[in-house]
Amino acid sequence: MAPFLDVTSDTWYSKAVAWCYEQGIVVGYDAVTFGPDDYVTEEQFNIMLDKYNGLTPAPYSGISIYATRKWVAWKITK
Repeated sequence: MAPFLDVTSDTWYSKAVAWCYEQGIVVGYDAVTFGPDDYVTEEQFNIMLDKYNGLTPAPYSGISIYATRKWVAWKITK
Protein backbone atom coordinates (compact mmCIF):
# COMPACT_ATOMS: atom_id res chain seq x y z
CA MET A 1 0.00 0.00 0.00
CA ALA A 2 1.02 3.57 -0.59
CA PRO A 3 1.99 5.61 2.49
CA PHE A 4 -0.22 8.58 1.65
CA LEU A 5 -2.44 9.71 4.50
CA ASP A 6 -4.82 11.51 2.13
CA VAL A 7 -5.62 8.33 0.15
CA THR A 8 -7.66 6.08 2.39
CA SER A 9 -8.26 2.44 1.54
CA ASP A 10 -12.01 2.99 1.10
CA THR A 11 -11.63 5.34 -1.88
CA TRP A 12 -12.32 3.97 -5.37
CA TYR A 13 -8.82 4.90 -6.57
CA SER A 14 -6.73 3.69 -3.60
CA LYS A 15 -5.57 0.47 -5.29
CA ALA A 16 -4.55 2.36 -8.45
CA VAL A 17 -2.57 4.91 -6.43
CA ALA A 18 -0.90 2.11 -4.46
CA TRP A 19 0.03 0.25 -7.66
CA CYS A 20 1.44 3.40 -9.28
CA TYR A 21 3.43 4.15 -6.14
CA GLU A 22 4.82 0.59 -5.96
CA GLN A 23 5.83 0.79 -9.63
CA GLY A 24 7.58 4.15 -9.11
CA ILE A 25 5.17 6.00 -11.40
CA VAL A 26 4.01 8.45 -8.71
CA VAL A 27 5.81 9.69 -5.63
CA GLY A 28 3.44 12.24 -4.08
CA TYR A 29 4.25 15.70 -2.78
CA ASP A 30 6.13 14.25 0.18
CA ALA A 31 6.29 10.96 2.08
CA VAL A 32 2.65 11.12 3.24
CA THR A 33 0.83 13.54 0.88
CA PHE A 34 -0.51 12.55 -2.54
CA GLY A 35 -3.04 15.30 -3.31
CA PRO A 36 -5.84 13.22 -4.85
CA ASP A 37 -8.06 16.26 -5.40
CA ASP A 38 -5.38 18.28 -7.18
CA TYR A 39 -5.29 18.78 -10.92
CA VAL A 40 -2.57 17.00 -12.90
CA THR A 41 -0.51 19.22 -15.16
CA GLU A 42 0.44 18.12 -18.64
CA GLU A 43 4.06 18.04 -17.49
CA GLN A 44 3.23 15.74 -14.55
CA PHE A 45 1.14 13.49 -16.82
CA ASN A 46 4.00 13.18 -19.33
CA ILE A 47 6.39 12.23 -16.52
CA MET A 48 3.99 9.50 -15.33
CA LEU A 49 3.61 8.17 -18.89
CA ASP A 50 7.38 8.08 -19.37
CA LYS A 51 7.84 6.18 -16.10
CA TYR A 52 5.06 3.74 -17.02
CA ASN A 53 6.71 3.10 -20.39
CA GLY A 54 10.13 2.55 -18.81
CA LEU A 55 11.61 5.79 -20.14
CA THR A 56 13.63 8.35 -18.23
CA PRO A 57 11.46 11.45 -17.93
CA ALA A 58 12.74 14.99 -18.08
CA PRO A 59 13.15 16.47 -14.60
CA TYR A 60 10.01 18.13 -13.25
CA SER A 61 10.30 21.90 -13.36
CA GLY A 62 6.74 23.09 -12.82
CA ILE A 63 7.46 26.04 -15.10
CA SER A 64 7.72 24.39 -18.51
CA ILE A 65 5.42 25.11 -21.42
CA TYR A 66 3.63 21.91 -20.38
CA ALA A 67 2.85 23.08 -16.84
CA THR A 68 -0.72 24.00 -17.79
CA ARG A 69 -3.48 22.56 -15.62
CA LYS A 70 -6.70 23.35 -17.49
CA TRP A 71 -6.23 21.35 -20.69
CA VAL A 72 -5.26 18.05 -19.05
CA ALA A 73 -7.89 18.34 -16.32
CA TRP A 74 -10.57 19.04 -18.92
CA LYS A 75 -9.50 16.18 -21.18
CA ILE A 76 -9.43 13.64 -18.33
CA THR A 77 -12.96 14.49 -17.22
CA LYS A 78 -14.47 14.25 -20.72
